[in-house]
Amino acid sequence: MRSLPVLSVAASLWLLGCDNGDASYYEPRAADVTPPIRATIDRDAELVDRNPGQGIGVFVEYHEGGEWRIDVGCDTTLSMLACSWLVVIEPLEGTLSKVAARDLESSDEFEFLPTSVGIDTTTTDDLDGVSFSAEPGSGIALFTALDGYQESRFVYWVGDGAVHTGAPGVPFELEPDRP
Repeated sequence: MRSLPVLSVAASLWLLGCDNGDASYYEPRAADVTPPIRATIDRDAELVDRNPGQGIGVFVEYHEGGEWRIDVGCDTTLSMLACSWLVVIEPLEGTLSKVAARDLESSDEFEFLPTSVGIDTTTTDDLDGVSFSAEPGSGIALFTALDGYQESRFVYWVGDGAVHTGAPGVPFELEPDRP
């Protein structure tokens, strides 16, 4: 796996013309911008219907002690298309630790800084992702882009006992219901 700064990856894709100049890639949050919408994620709730190749999405789970897992998938066996995901995560407090890429291929990009982690990956019939630790009970800000465009419709998590389909916007924040 190669490691490049997430912004460099996004800038490279833009310079190559992959987005026709219309896509909005990740940029660090500015202090004077209206804060993102925040949602609750249930601790230790698992998303069980993640079938590689059968569904498109960013699947987010939080576990006791500040352990996070984020996977991305595509519906390639149904659509015959691949999905190019850019996902960047920032802790709302503190730093990240125990960061590990999950099932990335050699062509995928992975970047870890103490204040963010990002993956730039193309998925087909598998799940790619990242796991990490943050301060227990601390939330995260999540930025997602699909095929070069900000995308929140395909983000899934369990909050208040129900599976949520689609985030309220990009970026958005998830805060655990319990540490």
